[in-house]
Amino acid sequence: MKIGLHGSEGRRTIHAHARNGAAIRHRFIHFVAFGSSSLVLSTLATRRREQLQAGAEVLIIGCVVELAQYFVYSHRHVFEWWDVRDDAIGIAVAFLLVEVASRVKTAFASRS
Repeated sequence: MKIGLHGSEGRRTIHAHARNGAAIRHRFIHFVAFGSSSLVLSTLATRRREQLQAGAEVLIIGCVVELAQYFVYSHRHVFEWWDVRDDAIGIAVAFLLVEVASRVKTAFASRS
């Protein structure tokens, strides 16, 4: 009996680790997909306002995707706000990368 209990706990632990790994990959995909989209659009922008607008537009697309999933797939049971959060984090990191790159470029240009 004790061996059987430990065996089932081990299987549950393995499944929990597999789910956690899948969740981390899912979060990473949101982070990279929306962050890279924002990064590409931000590099095309000429002013900071356009960079912010590009980030906001990408975030709106993320919200629309999650709303569509909410209405179509989950039958209005779960809105995955954490996916929108991960999208926003990716967009914020992309914005920071563009800002740092801009400041580094300005610093090197002023040395020349």
